[in-house]
Amino acid sequence: MKFLRSLFPVVILATSLSPLASRAQTTPTHAADGVLAPSVLAQMLRLNTASGHDGEMPGSIAVALGLTTAEQPWPDRQVAVVSNDTGAVHAVAVGLGSVQDVILSVRGPVAISAFRVHRDGTLVSATNFFISTKATSALPPEQARSSFIDECAFWSSHIGRLVGPA
Repeated sequence: MKFLRSLFPVVILATSLSPLASRAQTTPTHAADGVLAPSVLAQMLRLNTASGHDGEMPGSIAVALGLTTAEQPWPDRQVAVVSNDTGAVHAVAVGLGSVQDVILSVRGPVAISAFRVHRDGTLVSATNFFISTKATSALPPEQARSSFIDECAFWSSHIGRLVGPA
């Protein structure tokens, strides 16, 4: 269980999400063209700075996302929230070393989908980590794009309430 706690430290922000289902922001995610909106990404970084904590991404996932070449943990600062609608855990991790990309992830019942995003919001790579076997599998490009769009939509519709006004 230490592994899952290090990847998804659940910060108790879930209570902030329940009234949001019908209150999506109008800020576009721009995920349709493979880019997370700069304003959403900026708010995600603010949330991570204010509420996150230092941790490590397991080496197997870091290698699968192209963050490291050896199976070494990837130091990061991370924050997670629980969706009251689905129970899924959504997380944002920011690299603390030389690679400061952003990792968006969502934990479902079988796998954790992780998306590597450059600071300009561009999707770089995506993988699934299967919880029971601890195996990774790269997402095919169309599935990666579709799942990334879904994750961007989640953050776009909830981030404003989580960070409050600038």
